[in-house]
Amino acid sequence: MKQHQHVHTMEYYAYKSKLLHVSPGFKSFFTAMTLTLCLWGDNNGVSCFIILSMALLNIGKNQVGAKEYLSLLMIPGVFIFLGCFAMILDAGYGAQGWFLRITRESAGIGIRVMLRSFGAVSALYFLTLSTPMGELVGLFRRLHVPSVITELMYLIYRYIFILLDSQNQLRTAAESRLGYRDFFTSCRTFGASLGNLLVITLKKSGAYYDAMISRGYEGELLFMEENREFKMSWLLWAALYGLAAAGIRMVAEGRWL
Repeated sequence: MKQHQHVHTMEYYAYKSKLLHVSPGFKSFFTAMTLTLCLWGDNNGVSCFIILSMALLNIGKNQVGAKEYLSLLMIPGVFIFLGCFAMILDAGYGAQGWFLRITRESAGIGIRVMLRSFGAVSALYFLTLSTPMGELVGLFRRLHVPSVITELMYLIYRYIFILLDSQNQLRTAAESRLGYRDFFTSCRTFGASLGNLLVITLKKSGAYYDAMISRGYEGELLFMEENREFKMSWLLWAALYGLAAAGIRMVAEGRWL
């Protein structure tokens, strides 16, 4: 798949995942627990443990190729790296004027924050790559989350598909007409594509709304949900995972040494 189709890829793998049969409630609980461990641990060892374990789950159970998974991580990774790089740089004013440097302390803080961020993103990818959006909306409804929030979340998510499909079609048409042959032509094509994208997506959103009305939409989104499996033994595995992360933190802090 192309690089700009990652959102489609995530939804595709959610239905392909070996964990699709698992209860979305348990997967959400496990993700929330992992996020809590990542933030509570505040330790490079715990963060690396979560990053590696989530990578194994996403590649092994969610059947995401290693290359595709790394590409998915690159999307938030760019923002994480730029934000943490700004934390690593230490600016100040001394006898010789302004200076910009990297100290051991600032580098340690930046690396720790970067690993924690990647750990949190990896945990969220586990939930996204194993649970379709419709099941998450159903879970939020059972948790009595206001319907206006869940419906806006789902509609915004689906609208991303409309934007991507429309942008892909516009880009293909522009490339076939040499619209990106040089820098100035690319800039002109980019501006024209933005205007056309707005018009096309507005028309498509209207057409999709008419389709929803024709299928009985009365102001509330309803999804057909299957009964997903839940086993008490999974709670044991989740507890062991939490104990492993806590043990790594204790060892890193020297409590068991």
